[in-house]
Amino acid sequence: MKNYRIVAAVLGALLAAPIISGCSDNNTPYDSEAVISSAEVTTAEKTTVQPETVASDEKKQNASDFGAPSEEMLLNNSPLLYIMDNGDYIYSAVKKEGNTHYEVYVRDDRKGRSEELGLPQDSVIFYSDGKKLYYYSPDEGLCVYDNGKSSLLCSETKSEERIPQRNSFFFAENYIFFTVPGENGTEIRIMDYTGELSEKSFHIDHRNAGIICNADIDGGLCLICSYPKGTDEHIIAFDGSDSYTELAVGYSPLTAGDMLYYIDFNKLYRLPLSGGEPQQLTDTLCKSYCIYDDKLIFTDGKTVFSSDGSSEPKELISYKDLEGCDFIRSVRVTDGRLFVMGGAGAFHICLSELDKDGKITEKVYSDNES
Repeated sequence: MKNYRIVAAVLGALLAAPIISGCSDNNTPYDSEAVISSAEVTTAEKTTVQPETVASDEKKQNASDFGAPSEEMLLNNSPLLYIMDNGDYIYSAVKKEGNTHYEVYVRDDRKGRSEELGLPQDSVIFYSDGKKLYYYSPDEGLCVYDNGKSSLLCSETKSEERIPQRNSFFFAENYIFFTVPGENGTEIRIMDYTGELSEKSFHIDHRNAGIICNADIDGGLCLICSYPKGTDEHIIAFDGSDSYTELAVGYSPLTAGDMLYYIDFNKLYRLPLSGGEPQQLTDTLCKSYCIYDDKLIFTDGKTVFSSDGSSEPKELISYKDLEGCDFIRSVRVTDGRLFVMGGAGAFHICLSELDKDGKITEKVYSDNES
């Protein structure tokens, strides 16, 4: 395989097409108006803003900063469920056999009928285009599930060490990027949706790097990546050259508009992708977050909050409102809809849809053993 220590132009060409994954819903392609592209991204103002010193009128003026619409929210993580083009839900559920619990994936037609997908044990779904599911099989690598049939996409994606994390794969419109960790760093390889590998490969001089999303920074397309160092996660902008720009140290990163959001020391921060000082967004503990209806939605593990940046966060829902739950696991947006997952103990899961006011509009799934 020819190894390119690539230049930015090559990476930019591969990323120039609209991105259909790494996004908050991970389901359907964006239309041209919803994609963050070089024509749409504006340069963020390089200002230092401390939350405690922002005047009230300035807060109101900047309230829409969270207003990157949810369809422009880009993160490379699995959603709480997948919504297929025919309306079916795909989600994970806990199956019990004797004293053994394990995770399975379920197709639910929302009309009273559901069935297990029958994926190989310990498989993890990474992406859906609305018709097909792309999942990782520990025995084979990245596979495709289509109309009840599974097939291997590319054996080169198989890891001998462990099941890779979701950010080991990045699904673009025409290509799938995937990471291969090595002793001297991380190789980023490319294949198309038939599984055919490209001769091109990119290299990051850090082990176990992952891909968060793509972004336009000052007119240049690049990958936003991260790599672990000690107990920290370093977030970088990588244009394919021998160097990169370090943006922040934190975890659970996503981009919305021209901003990078991330958690550090259990508090939520953001900073302009083009440079600037980080701004702390929450005083409350933040374990999971997303952007919905032009508002920041986050949870401390007990309560889901909503904030528009102009006032104190509003409580939307408590774990007590979720069936049989002792805590809240996650909040996520899928297809422009807000979902919350609660839990109890190691195995109980409850998944519900919320409206913007925190009202439960649909109970998707609950496995209450109490």
